[in-house]
Amino acid sequence: MLKRCCFIPLLVLFIACTNELDYDMPTNNANTEKANVTVGLSLDLLSDLQYDPMLKSGNSVSADEPTIKTAINRNFQCLVLKQVNNLWIVDTLFIASFQGITDRGISYSVIDQLPEHKIDLTLRPGHYRMTVVLNSSILPRNGQITPGKIVNDGSSDEWPMLFSYPGQALYKQWGDELNLSYEIFSGMEEFDVIKQTELSDAPISPVQVTIPMTRKVGKLRFAIKDEPEETERINQLLDPNDKYSLERNTAHWTRYRLKAVNGSVFPSGLNVLDEAYYNPDPAQQLTEIAGLDASIGKLVTSPVNNAEYVIATEYGSSCIGVYFFTDRNNPNPIDIEITTDFVSTGSSFGGNKFVLDNPVYSQIKHNQITGVVFGITEEIGRDQDGMNVIKLRTIDEDISQLFSPYLEWEFR
Repeated sequence: MLKRCCFIPLLVLFIACTNELDYDMPTNNANTEKANVTVGLSLDLLSDLQYDPMLKSGNSVSADEPTIKTAINRNFQCLVLKQVNNLWIVDTLFIASFQGITDRGISYSVIDQLPEHKIDLTLRPGHYRMTVVLNSSILPRNGQITPGKIVNDGSSDEWPMLFSYPGQALYKQWGDELNLSYEIFSGMEEFDVIKQTELSDAPISPVQVTIPMTRKVGKLRFAIKDEPEETERINQLLDPNDKYSLERNTAHWTRYRLKAVNGSVFPSGLNVLDEAYYNPDPAQQLTEIAGLDASIGKLVTSPVNNAEYVIATEYGSSCIGVYFFTDRNNPNPIDIEITTDFVSTGSSFGGNKFVLDNPVYSQIKHNQITGVVFGITEEIGRDQDGMNVIKLRTIDEDISQLFSPYLEWEFR
């Protein structure tokens, strides 16, 4: 089968310099020859970038030739751990940069093969683990992960967090919003740098390492369906200045709060071994997430049913998507309650805002798209600011199959 991969040329910029590393890690101070280690990153189209299941109909995606798009930030971070006896110690931590990518990111299209690219390191003999996290520039890094830091002493299976959720800096409403606006791809590989014998004068053989990169998030979408008959009925009940229309191509935003239910827990981020991180203290585990998704009120036509929806897209969007860390080793989805704090409003909707009267239940799944399609009702109230408050209902439609999996990036 022909593999199609994303083209990723690399230009590595080392932030943690050798002198700093040697100072912080005395085990590296020995006068020991180093080996060249060449690291490649692999993004396989069919297994890594494809959402499961793929949309099998429509204009953007087909079973024969899927169109794969994502956005990759210019900078990404790399962590190298070294085993010393039973200890795992931070050897190197650095930032690398993609060549020819803007600071905001770029959408990649499908190509037939992954061109040659590499990260060049020089490492002393030993046993290593290297973790690479793409789009990590948006993620807060654990400040305690520094060169020379012992991250595991062999006495437990617990590994510290490397990256966590970023806070929502834009349009803060409650003060605790989290927002993951880019997909996170990452990978970890274990390898050895071997010196043949201590007495040998032969140079250490170069090492070739390939790190497979996989998606570490699930995508949650909210959409409001444009129903002309419902719109006409509700507008007969509204003031002429508050006419509801999804056709106004202006901004709106959706604020939400999610609670993990049925024993589910949200991963708090990624650990140093590229696995989902959960706080070992149950009282500190992440069971509730608030967020805000802002976008242009642009109608998007589904190629499946030709109906039109407002959905958060990259087209002028402040928050490009709703992504959540997931656990690839846990086959169970994260069961969530979308609370009645949910509200969608903005100039797209006139003097109206849309709310939930009762909680709605859904799931977040690893490497999959889930979410909820809403429709309006004729239940109208007024808030203290004089805005019409219109209650939403859920519509039984599979949002993962209504649009291209990569809709967020199709308006670039």
